[in-house]
Amino acid sequence: MGEKCIIYISSTNYKLVSAGTEKFIGGVIDSFKEKNVHSLQFFPLININSRFERIGVERNYIGVNYDGIFVGTYLLEDMASATNYLAEKYNLVYDRVIINQLHSWNLIKLTEIFDDLGLPIILIVHDYMMVCPYMMSQDSDALKCGKFIAQPSVSHCGECKYKIIGIKLFEEMKAFFINNNEKICRVIFPSCSAEKNWLNVFPSLAKKSIVRPHLKYDILNEEKKWNKKIRIGYLGFISDIKGYSEWLQLMRKLDNRKFDFYYFGGAIEQAEKDGANGVMVDFNFPEMPGMVEQLKKKKIDIVFLWSNCQETYSYTYYEAFEAGCWIATSLHSGNITDQVLKNENGKAFKNLDECIQFLSNLQEEIHVTRIENVKTNSSLTEFEPIEIDISKISCNKLKKPKYILSFLYSHLRRAK
Repeated sequence: MGEKCIIYISSTNYKLVSAGTEKFIGGVIDSFKEKNVHSLQFFPLININSRFERIGVERNYIGVNYDGIFVGTYLLEDMASATNYLAEKYNLVYDRVIINQLHSWNLIKLTEIFDDLGLPIILIVHDYMMVCPYMMSQDSDALKCGKFIAQPSVSHCGECKYKIIGIKLFEEMKAFFINNNEKICRVIFPSCSAEKNWLNVFPSLAKKSIVRPHLKYDILNEEKKWNKKIRIGYLGFISDIKGYSEWLQLMRKLDNRKFDFYYFGGAIEQAEKDGANGVMVDFNFPEMPGMVEQLKKKKIDIVFLWSNCQETYSYTYYEAFEAGCWIATSLHSGNITDQVLKNENGKAFKNLDECIQFLSNLQEEIHVTRIENVKTNSSLTEFEPIEIDISKISCNKLKKPKYILSFLYSHLRRAK
């Protein structure tokens, strides 16, 4: 009998990309590894495939990591035989597939692979890329469609430059879920807001959905006194989608004799040019003070989280929550809005003018809640497969990796 192994599907090599989804994937893989459950992570080689596409040649090359170590590249159509080869090489038995991302995958071919494998699938929703991969693009209609998650269509997409391709990709995604419906045993969301929005577009998977928050914590109630000069902070990426244009308006319209403005993130030069006090925070450098520590150190009273998109979770909200900050947000900011209304640690406003008027008339003291004992949700129960009857197409071939391409990819990743 071989050792248990989980097959992971995502759109990037989680060992090279330092973003929230990749951090989540790494955490789950490491947690299972502690229980002697191995991982096989497949991801598309997007840059290599794009180069072939530019010369009119279709190639679907994928890479694979075994327990976090790169072990080779394959053509997508060889993925089932690759799993057989790796199972024999490492003495593995596969019992489930966990999907984290699907953009840049050929979904028709991936469905054929899943038919060969015959394994239960657990789908994890991190964002709305499965609805439309262009939703957060700066040159799309993100400020419009991000506020309301809907099926891409001629009426909804309007004049967006990605309208035609967005509708096409959505139809392919919908067909993928229909074709794999019997294999998908669970769909996991980080928040009720994400669950509601996503299932509004893909309602056929509603009976399989559960909510699993990324964090666990304890809530405390307290009265908060403002600094003599109230300190307001903007956190993270400088982007209109994250509310930066509203932040600039806020700084212009609030009385600077009553308020001080701070920016926390990596774009210090731009933020200071725009009139805020810059504080460097970058989770890619763990030796630096983190967001919670910096917010406490600078004694920030209020955090401005005016996302112009339906946030599925928002770690920055919980960092501000832990630091004891009062939150100013909008009614269209997804899970930030839901959590502020639920936890009563801020206010969700109809528009920016209402927010500015409220802040201009703040009293000396306000009731807030904050959190402590914040920990990553380490439960793995939600990722356990459910026994379901799946028809399986047997694939007995064994396929070794493409050695030249594997060597080139390994060399390039070490050079980064």
